Amino acid sequence: MFEQGIQRTLVVATLSILTGVILWGLCSGTIVNETLLPHPFSVWQEVVTQSDSGLLWESISISLWRVAWGWVLGVGVGIITGLILGQLRSVNAVMGPIFEFLKGVAPISLVPIMILWFGIGELPKVLIIAYITWVVVTVGTMTGVREVPKTRLRAARCMGLSELQVFCRIILPSAASYILVGMRTGIGFAFIALVSAEFIAVDKGIGFLIMDSRLNLQTSLMVVGIISLGVLGAGSQILYDVITRQIPWLSRFRRH
Repeated sequence: MFEQGIQRTLVVATLSILTGVILWGLCSGTIVNETLLPHPFSVWQEVVTQSDSGLLWESISISLWRVAWGWVLGVGVGIITGLILGQLRSVNAVMGPIFEFLKGVAPISLVPIMILWFGIGELPKVLIIAYITWVVVTVGTMTGVREVPKTRLRAARCMGLSELQVFCRIILPSAASYILVGMRTGIGFAFIALVSAEFIAVDKGIGFLIMDSRLNLQTSLMVVGIISLGVLGAGSQILYDVITRQIPWLSRFRRH
């Protein structure tokens, strides 16, 4: 049954992508000028050219490195922050409004101050990606902690469990599914923040590829960069699902 579900999903996804490509090809050069919307064949030729030159693979590897480090940092801090804000009401009363304020700050708005604080190296790029991941994972973790049934907590305390035991045996397992969802969602947001992060004095990366091709009116290359972002984001989330499904102690917390 599970394998049939995967096959059905793959068939539907393939048909959806093919339909989109066909409509794209029909619109290019007819409804929309090909200079603004290059034909799929032109984009494919650009993929081949940039792959042969090594530019595309170099850009992908550098961007993946930035996303990976930013995501790991954001997840680590986000889980800790979410557990604290969700569990300690006094801390939430003080820090909650600050966190709500930070949630509304877009990653791109942080670029100037990150340059001012940390220069133009890799650190500010990683921190911008980590920031948005931290927000998403914190929200997921905090929600998971607050959704723990009160009856379960009262029952655990009536059985004589200490606060540490209640936290480890009741709160963490109950919030685990929310944390996993937040971590998965954080992957997508990390790729969204990547383009903003690569505004900071770069000469390599997918974000740079998109912005540089815009300035040089290389529309096909711009589309290649946009598609690369989408494929990497979706592929990373699929890889995350596969990994969490294969690890027994994680798979039991997954939401199916």
